[in-house]
Amino acid sequence: SGNQPGDPLRAAAAMVKAVESENPPLRLLLGAAALKGARIKLEVLKNDFDNWAEVSAGADFPKE
Repeated sequence: SGNQPGDPLRAAAAMVKAVESENPPLRLLLGAAALKGARIKLEVLKNDFDNWAEVSAGADFPKE
């Protein structure tokens, strides 16, 4: 206890900043670990999308 990387006061300040922002984020990541994990997940998703793009696009009706 007390050795966590996250600071509750900084997290609260980040939330207030986001809420008061002119363009608030749909999702707010709090902490370096959350940001790193989300970036890894985005890369995995991008690879899936890229690798399966032809199959995905092929589900549409053919263009005449």
